[in-house]
Amino acid sequence: MKYQKLLLLLAVFQFAMLFSQIDNVEKNYTDYFDNEREVPYLHLNKTRFLKGESVWFKAYVLNLNTQKLHDKTSNLYCAIYDDKGEFKEQKLLYVKNGIASGNFKLDSTFTGKNYYVKASTNYMRNFEEDQSFLQKITLVDNAEITSEKVSSKMAYDLQVLPEGGHLLANSLNAVGIIFKDKNGDIPKTIKGEILDSSGILIEEFKLNEFGLAKTIVEVEKGKEYVAKVTLEDGETITSKLPSKELKGVTLNVDNISTNMTKFMVNTNAETINDLTGKKYYLLIHNTNSYLKREFVFKPNKVSYSLYLSQDMFKPGTNIATLFNEEDKPIAERVFFNHKKSLLGSVDVNIDDVSTDSITVTLNNSKNDYNQYYLSASVLPSSTASENTTQNIYSKFLLQPYINGEVKKSDYFFKDVNRKKLQELDLVLLTQGWSKYKWYNIFNLSPRKHYEFEKGITIKGSLNMNNVNNDTDIYLLSNANKLFVSKKVKNNQVEFKNLYITDTTTVNLSYNTKKGKLRSPKGYFRAKSMLDTSPLKVSESRLFTKEENVDIVDTFVLEEFEELNEVEVKGRLIFKNKPFNINGARLLKYKKGLNLEGLQTFEGFIRAQGFRISRPTRLYPGTGDIARDIMFFRGSVVNGYRNNFRSPFALDRTRIYLNNVDITNDFNQLNALVTTGRIIDFDEIYVSKRRNGEIYLFPAISIGKTDDPFNRVKIETAYAVSKEYYQPKYVTTSHEIFEKYGAMFWNPNIELSPASSKIQFKIPRLNQNSIKIFIEGIGTDGSLIYKTKTYTDLNSNLE
Repeated sequence: MKYQKLLLLLAVFQFAMLFSQIDNVEKNYTDYFDNEREVPYLHLNKTRFLKGESVWFKAYVLNLNTQKLHDKTSNLYCAIYDDKGEFKEQKLLYVKNGIASGNFKLDSTFTGKNYYVKASTNYMRNFEEDQSFLQKITLVDNAEITSEKVSSKMAYDLQVLPEGGHLLANSLNAVGIIFKDKNGDIPKTIKGEILDSSGILIEEFKLNEFGLAKTIVEVEKGKEYVAKVTLEDGETITSKLPSKELKGVTLNVDNISTNMTKFMVNTNAETINDLTGKKYYLLIHNTNSYLKREFVFKPNKVSYSLYLSQDMFKPGTNIATLFNEEDKPIAERVFFNHKKSLLGSVDVNIDDVSTDSITVTLNNSKNDYNQYYLSASVLPSSTASENTTQNIYSKFLLQPYINGEVKKSDYFFKDVNRKKLQELDLVLLTQGWSKYKWYNIFNLSPRKHYEFEKGITIKGSLNMNNVNNDTDIYLLSNANKLFVSKKVKNNQVEFKNLYITDTTTVNLSYNTKKGKLRSPKGYFRAKSMLDTSPLKVSESRLFTKEENVDIVDTFVLEEFEELNEVEVKGRLIFKNKPFNINGARLLKYKKGLNLEGLQTFEGFIRAQGFRISRPTRLYPGTGDIARDIMFFRGSVVNGYRNNFRSPFALDRTRIYLNNVDITNDFNQLNALVTTGRIIDFDEIYVSKRRNGEIYLFPAISIGKTDDPFNRVKIETAYAVSKEYYQPKYVTTSHEIFEKYGAMFWNPNIELSPASSKIQFKIPRLNQNSIKIFIEGIGTDGSLIYKTKTYTDLNSNLE
């Protein structure tokens, strides 16, 4: 009896442990995706540009949890990098209710051919998965006009990818097949085959227009297999199938209808005895919800099927992961659950055509009472300048969940039918496991080091003895309609959540004990999350000349007259004077006139032969450990020059800010090293006498003695949204314009039930046919991507 009770207790304990493990998976999953995630997308007016044009874009920021526009974040960083991934330029956009717009001017400093436009937020840095937007753009000039073609013999890529990630011997396996050339183009083929090592045909397959195919194969132990593709010219390309496993489990997902999805788990005779009685489970998830289904392996049964209604899954991309009895993920498959609610629709029509303009009308589709935020680009119909690798469909519906890209994704979501859904399923089969690694879900605890940014933060370090923690610092800005105050704390002051535009001035002041306004002495600057680190780019495509189209250097006229270069000789005038230089030889820096190539303060200091170290030290008499920042000339040993261990070593380089010694002020030194830029200073004096002295005079850190305001110019804040202006082309009747010119851009189209019809006029620009690109999103999260071409406009002249 006691033995039976013991067995019962053990059984209960094992049962509890099993569910504890399963609950642990669910808890880890829920914790990992608990924080809201955001995904930015930029609709560019085009991707190939003439020099002198601008890149115009509309930003949409999606809340991945709600699948709607994000209403919390306000700061979007948009940057341009060159073809080597080196940072070139950045703009900070103010995002309101998930949308913003901006532009980059492609001026004479853009001397390269290929660049990358990136959009991201500071909050996105909390997560392992990179959801930033990245799009390649090209500048076309008369040096070469290129296309993504190779002139020499093609190199091909043929891959066979087992569904779920495993190829199992003596079992039925679904495999996806990818075939393309090195440019990503799909060669024309006659047939595809799976052959064994003896050349015996096992299965035939047919590649679709995307170079994809799916087939079922049974591979035997001891045999090797190859996939073989035969081209139209008789050339054959082969690729070995992946190594097969002798024991294991495979996962197959089949959307057998528009209502039901079939999940099949297969094993083989060599494995089933080891699995009998074990409980596996299938987790179907999409980062913000999950569905779990369990099953137990039975003797001699090697195939298990589960039929689920698609109404049980979230609309859009889902992930099916198979777990074993030890809660280890062993197979995974990404699939798509199509619902009409994912896609919105607008009608696009041309109402009037004149010799000067074209009137375009947008209407809500019948019985659609949603509100849409849209952007529209209009190009000549024969344009070669629209070559995006992604659109709003792929960025919001697919890319948040997969590692690769799905090109021409609009095909799968336009006039959706059974065939297109099967083709999309095949695309996702060949994508492999999802973007979200289970190692990260199990082992990396949720973090929230970076908050949703709400506005601009201005920080100040005061060099004053007559202020305390009760002192109010006032910040005023007429240009930004601001009047706020903050208390001083430990000679520091911080203003958060400010709306400030680029290059505007804010005024800072405080009240003396006598009630008079005075300019606070100190160092003020806007906190910027500027990230100038190189971008990782991989460009494997080859390029060669496509055709001979001469592009004159001045096809796009500038708004100003170019002047001849003149040489100006003179003496730099310095207005500040270091108080303790004593005739030492100085290096002098003047803002705007020299050394502008060194962007960061740290880079400037190192270029002058100084070293920066961050040793640990003990606070005297406390035992507390702190980190220092020290500047030295020459070598540093163990954080201190010449092994001199005093935390207040006299051989440090002395640092002065507005003639105030800040050598031992960690907060100010840390701000200088981590975020300081050379343009923040009007003048810098460097003495290399003995251990060195550096005198810093911020650009506008202190007002005049009779001026009650410290006037600070904010260099890094919100870019002012500009109204689209038509580039001044030499002519709009040339092939150059028809291929690479731009006709119109409108980023601010709102179509609501109250105004279910909206019109805008575009300039005719001598074009007889045009192509309109519409993208956007509704308040319910439904997406819009629509292209429409209109030809023979002359026949519609008023």
